[in-house]
This record gives sequence, structure tokens and C-alpha cells, in this order.
Amino acid sequence: MTHHEFHVTDDFDGQRLDRFLVAVLSDYSRSQIQKLIADGHVHLDRREPKANLQMRAGEQVAIDVPDA
Repeated sequence: MTHHEFHVTDDFDGQRLDRFLVAVLSDYSRSQIQKLIADGHVHLDRREPKANLQMRAGEQVAIDVPDA
């Protein structure tokens, strides 16, 4: 399993969670990211992660990508 952590910058303020993750993890498609979110592999510091959740600058996002 690979662990990633990201800090949401002002550039991504208001961006959907799935689109933010596609931007920072360019090796994954949006549908793959949405599945990782649905399967509980994405964690936010203060909110429940949903694909359409709008990100706020300053938030921390953690994602655990299972090995293939």
C-alpha cells in the first residue's frame, strides 16, 4: 500500500475532491480516484470524503493506494 498526503493550496480552493486528487495523482483516472474514495481509502482532516466535496485551502488529504 502506498500512502500519500497533500495540503490543499489556494489554487485548488473550491475544487471537487476527485478532481483535486486527479490533479495531484496524475497516474490515476477520475474513475479510479472515485473508487478509492468510495472504498474508504481517502481521509480528510475534518470532513467525510465524497467525490463531489468541495475542497478548502489549508485542508489535509491523505490517501492510501492499495497495491495492484
